[in-house]
Amino acid sequence: MVRSSSADLDQIERIEGCLADPNNSLYPSCYNTSYTLPESEGGWLIGPASDPGSVRLHKATDWLPRFLHYIQDTWNPVNGIAIAEFGFSEPFEAYKALREDILTDPLRTLYYDDYVQAMLMAVLEGVKLVGCSAWRLGIIQGSEYSISTLTTQERFYKASFFAANLFRTYIQG
Repeated sequence: MVRSSSADLDQIERIEGCLADPNNSLYPSCYNTSYTLPESEGGWLIGPASDPGSVRLHKATDWLPRFLHYIQDTWNPVNGIAIAEFGFSEPFEAYKALREDILTDPLRTLYYDDYVQAMLMAVLEGVKLVGCSAWRLGIIQGSEYSISTLTTQERFYKASFFAANLFRTYIQG
């Protein structure tokens, strides 16, 4: 099992201090609601942004293993951790008109691939991850984008669908 680093313990102390201090600028949530790192650390985004219509979504998969360790070390869930949902909005997807363009979602595919790798890294480091559920899995239905017919109800898989399914493939192997 991976032990908490001194940085993790410092973070826990800062959170506990915030919870005890109603005058703290982050009170009562005691977490950063910004999508940037502090100015002292460069002020960079926490990760690349997704679609401009989904301003809260950023590709921050590098943080996932540490976050899963934090959950396990802090709350020690007996039955393990299940990630209820994760996903990424392909930038400017709503403006795509050709089926081939819609089905090819390279940034979402990369996001799912990196997210799955981050989950597997955490598992290899001792995190008990028991499941996950990706949203917006990349199945185009008849009502989306007007690219299918109402009579056949055809559905098409986006490229990202196959990347999101990798977790099941690797975790069973």
